[in-house]
Amino acid sequence: MKKITERPIVKILIKILMFALCFYAGIKFVDFIFPLVGFKQ
Repeated sequence: MKKITERPIVKILIKILMFALCFYAGIKFVDFIFPLVGFKQ
């Protein structure tokens, strides 16, 4: 496993995957929070 994770391409893919997950989670979080804030106002 060490040889696979040491490759630059794999590191880039992992970074892209993490960014995509954070971006997706951010969108879901905003979609969940904004209606709550809207109803309170």
